[in-house]
Amino acid sequence: MENRKKKLKYFYMFDIYKRSNELLEAINWKSKRLNIFVTD
Repeated sequence: MENRKKKLKYFYMFDIYKRSNELLEAINWKSKRLNIFVTD
């Protein structure tokens, strides 16, 4: 039982990590687009 809880915890942590990574990439992409607009 304890092992399952641990696995779930890691799964949630990984899920959050993945989501925040995607969010960061989206923000980076947006700022790159903005930089392109600014430099043009």
